[in-house]
Amino acid sequence: MTTVPDEHAGRRPGTRRRARLRTGAVLGLVAAVTLAGCTGQPGAAAVVDGRVIAVEDVHTAVAQLSPFFEGATSENVLAVLVQEPTIRAFAQEHGVAVSDQAARAQLTDAAAQLEVPTEEFGEPAVSVSRYLLVWEQLTGLPDAQTLIPDLQLELSELDVEVSPRFGTVDEGNELVAVDRPWLVTSDDETAVE
Repeated sequence: MTTVPDEHAGRRPGTRRRARLRTGAVLGLVAAVTLAGCTGQPGAAAVVDGRVIAVEDVHTAVAQLSPFFEGATSENVLAVLVQEPTIRAFAQEHGVAVSDQAARAQLTDAAAQLEVPTEEFGEPAVSVSRYLLVWEQLTGLPDAQTLIPDLQLELSELDVEVSPRFGTVDEGNELVAVDRPWLVTSDDETAVE
């Protein structure tokens, strides 16, 4: 008869169970870090050239803008927050500038026209408003047809990482929304009585 050596002989009772628990804890920690997002920054929706755009900022801007900007989704707002500093700097180089005061005035006017109660708009919402005003002025310049390709080149050279919950980034640093076929809303669910 052949005897198989007992690899656990001489160990105290429960040692094997503790080793499994330790291994499970390590694997759980690795999984949590992996699922936290590709940005390596807790709470980051995106990181652009080292600048963190917080998830909270995206959600706050969406909440403040959605009553009067139809396209104020998380993905759209994040895309604007990723590009806004670059577009603003590019526009300033070409003689176009928009003040924070003008951006806030646009938000206040939009809310007043739709009779939406306003609150103090946070910096992320102001950034979205500033982006819209700068873009409007930039595309209205006489040489806009030659400027826009240069701007697009600058945007494509940004180092952008986006949290997978918001989407991915294509070759031109354009945000591509996540397809969530499991989330279905009907007209009945979105209607508020």
